[in-house]
Amino acid sequence: MEQLKKKSKARKPNTDWHDKFIQALGRTRSIGQACKVVGVGRTTAYNHKEQFPDFAEAWEECTLTAIEDLEASALKRAIEGHEKAVFHGGAQVGGVIHYETSLTIYMLKCLKPDVYNIDVSATELLSADQTAQAVRVAIEAMKQTVPHDD
Repeated sequence: MEQLKKKSKARKPNTDWHDKFIQALGRTRSIGQACKVVGVGRTTAYNHKEQFPDFAEAWEECTLTAIEDLEASALKRAIEGHEKAVFHGGAQVGGVIHYETSLTIYMLKCLKPDVYNIDVSATELLSADQTAQAVRVAIEAMKQTVPHDD
């Protein structure tokens, strides 16, 4: 007797959650949070990213937007600084503008490595005054390239 083989029907993956995932990813900028919003696991999300080009493209667009927002925020903190609270006796008595010097230096080194990745040996360290002057010059140069919300 010949056995009949059951043909298994390949189920089409459920993609109903893709749009909601992309909206959540754009809002939260977190893959984990977007997965929670739509009720799918990270593995499923990544598998769908590989299988569905339109979904992958929308995901990439969200990622690029998040990176651009992060860059803008970092530039703003490096150039304009941000206020840090000053406390005395347990009460806030004012604030001081804090500039992200390390962030400024790191961004300059990444954005213009040919200019700012100075190869300095341990015997040729810059003085504090030289470093401060280099940072001031870099901040002034960056101010010229960032549009202001006037």
